[in-house]
Amino acid sequence: MKKAIIATLVSVMVLSVAGCNSSGNTNAENTASGNTTKTEAPAVARTLVGSWYHEMGYTYVFREDKTGEYLVDGNSEPFWVFTYETDGQKLTMYEDGSILMETNYTIEGDTLIIEDSFGEKVYYTYKA
Repeated sequence: MKKAIIATLVSVMVLSVAGCNSSGNTNAENTASGNTTKTEAPAVARTLVGSWYHEMGYTYVFREDKTGEYLVDGNSEPFWVFTYETDGQKLTMYEDGSILMETNYTIEGDTLIIEDSFGEKVYYTYKA
């Protein structure tokens, strides 16, 4: 139980800090607002499956078997190992059967946008 509470608190803090790191329009914001350039390729429809990287060193890995990992600062040992479910709009992650995090998300091309606990959008880029 303590581990789940600590993990939830850490998740809130990480997403809060990441949400505060706004540096102007991102590619996803430019595309959404219609500010596209002629050199941009058309968006490829993606699923949640894959690795998603945040510029502050955080990576979510979502696998087809509904398992995943959360990596911090390139460490090979995951900070979290979780299972997940999604309905295409809401993402729920579990650790040891308890809800680790529940959030809304969208995917725009190569960008995963997760809402943090304050409703701020946090942007992750798809890693091949």
